[in-house]
Amino acid sequence: MPAIQLLFSLSPPRFELPDAFTGALEPNNLLAGATRMFEGQIIGPTSLAIYKDWIYAGTAGGAVWRGNLRTGNASRIAKINNEMCERKPWDSSLCGRPLGVRVDAAGVLYFVDAYLGLHSVTFDAEDRVQLTPLLSLEQVGGRYMGHLVIDEKAGSNGGHMIYITVASSKRDVTQWTAMVIEPDTTGFVVQYDTGSGQWAIIWDKLWYPTSIELTDDRTALLVAEFSSRKVLKYYIRGRWRGTSLFLF
Repeated sequence: MPAIQLLFSLSPPRFELPDAFTGALEPNNLLAGATRMFEGQIIGPTSLAIYKDWIYAGTAGGAVWRGNLRTGNASRIAKINNEMCERKPWDSSLCGRPLGVRVDAAGVLYFVDAYLGLHSVTFDAEDRVQLTPLLSLEQVGGRYMGHLVIDEKAGSNGGHMIYITVASSKRDVTQWTAMVIEPDTTGFVVQYDTGSGQWAIIWDKLWYPTSIELTDDRTALLVAEFSSRKVLKYYIRGRWRGTSLFLF
């Protein structure tokens, strides 16, 4: 059998380990003093957001839960999909999967579901919930929404500008391993204006973008690319607006 020539390198990059774990790497027992909260009440909580005495999280089973930090009690406040997933709460294709959650200064909750898009949740004077769909994956041409960040009062008519990571335009959350192996470079960032309802793709060709954050000076976005193991910076204001760079 003829030899097959390999067209890729089998030599992984080398990383030097420190001689000792000191400074920021020094072992500590800080987590030993942590308090377990809402244990047994919610399943698979992800991205957390805190507003006053409340903490919010998307969970396995397709629901968004709210926990009271004073009493330790939690309750389901929103569920987009139908109840078909009650027998299979682990099946996100049936249940949906809320991932990123954020709360604005007025207490309005915004969240993205990996399958079902961007939604808002408001509460009236009697604490009744109003769930409003804002932007779907079909509208933006994606398959998997990951996270969001709010640039408050940056939208039109006093609204916010919300920036959303779409991890892939080809695969959903159940196919994340294929996204890493390929690697999938069809991820992008969407800008959504709550004041006008207008949206635009502002940054594309990303390698499985997951978390997103706004810098303290509000001039740029920070995005974590899962597949490339990088943190990237994209300027939304100032001299370098519309450009990006690799941070680490």
